[in-house]
Amino acid sequence: MSYSWGPKMIRIASLILAAVALTMIVIACDNYSHNSIANTPPADYVDLAMSRTYGGLGYDWGSSLVTTEDDEYIITGSTTSNGYGDNTVYLARAASNGDLVWSTYFGGWGEDCGSDLTLTSDGFIVIAGVSSSWDLIENVKIDPNSGKTPDDYNFYLIKTNMAGLPLWEKAYGDTGYVEWGTSVAVSPTGYLVVGYQHKSEAEEDFFFIKTDTGGNELWRKVHETDNVDRAYSVIRTSDGNFVAAGYSTAAGGGLPRPYLVKVDDNGNVVWERVVGNMTSSERIFEIIETSDGGIAGVGTALPASSAVTALYVLKTDGNGQQQWANAYAQSGIVEGRSILENPDGSLIVCGQNAGQNAIQVAKLNAGGNLLWADSSGVAGFGMSVSPCEAGYVITGSTTYPDHRLLNDVLLIKVVEDLTNVE
Repeated sequence: MSYSWGPKMIRIASLILAAVALTMIVIACDNYSHNSIANTPPADYVDLAMSRTYGGLGYDWGSSLVTTEDDEYIITGSTTSNGYGDNTVYLARAASNGDLVWSTYFGGWGEDCGSDLTLTSDGFIVIAGVSSSWDLIENVKIDPNSGKTPDDYNFYLIKTNMAGLPLWEKAYGDTGYVEWGTSVAVSPTGYLVVGYQHKSEAEEDFFFIKTDTGGNELWRKVHETDNVDRAYSVIRTSDGNFVAAGYSTAAGGGLPRPYLVKVDDNGNVVWERVVGNMTSSERIFEIIETSDGGIAGVGTALPASSAVTALYVLKTDGNGQQQWANAYAQSGIVEGRSILENPDGSLIVCGQNAGQNAIQVAKLNAGGNLLWADSSGVAGFGMSVSPCEAGYVITGSTTYPDHRLLNDVLLIKVVEDLTNVE
């Protein structure tokens, strides 16, 4: 079967629920798990401490960020303001006040997007994403003067030092399929990149590639079903294994359902779980390991009782058994993109408020009750949240990142206003 999937199409497909929801006003819907929402919180729970934009004359957005030990911020994403192709991987470092320390980009003649980044314990930056700039057979970037045209999209992995200077960059995948890299986790022996392999409109599979610290491929695994399965996030758990999460249409009458797969360091499956609510459409975009050894995930849900999407948060134990799962229309978030855990076990999530066209932040307690939700007051789409000194930093874009409106990389810092906390 022939097909022509570009990053624009895949981004729109993977975020289609948010694109629809941005045209709607969020309405209240019932929580459908055994945990009740404590209240419908008022606003004014966070104060905006900083807001910065970075970019050029093209389409620029942030996909992921981490906070360094000295409270600076490393951001990756994509840009069309620099580079050769339609998209180029963007990497930047910002000071705690938002001043840009440096920025750079990576890619080639095709399309290259940065999806996720992490810091290694020995002081390096590792970025995962997708690239069509490589000749996988020759294992080299396509020379723009060679006459070759960009081919399918494959996993892309980049390693730099903390100044953004590259140590290496490599692409991985199967020449017969599209592979979209979404997330990366670090282990003592190297890096595990996950995403999904597109085989047809009716079949996509979790795709894993493990490399050593030099980027040399150690193994690859395709976790297959006869349905659409997309992995969006991977973490290394405290027992030394990995959990990848996304969604599957393998159960629930073909509706998307949260899908978790745990593998060991050699890619052998430890367990797999399809969780969530049988009558709802639910997708997970990011997971974390919680302090109790369980897993918390954030995404979006379309409950059967509602006509619009809402923030969705899932909690499991360490074996992937569901403890609770809630949809939160009261949060004002139509799509949750990122999650973190505070020292007290509470959870912070970020996403987009369609009604206000602004980045929205919400806080849940450890049992899944919504404590508060508040707009940052900054127009844009929030893609990734990280803790920082006295608050939280969020990256994303000034508009929905789909190449229909010019946008810039956005970095904001919000601080919890404790005067309104009950």
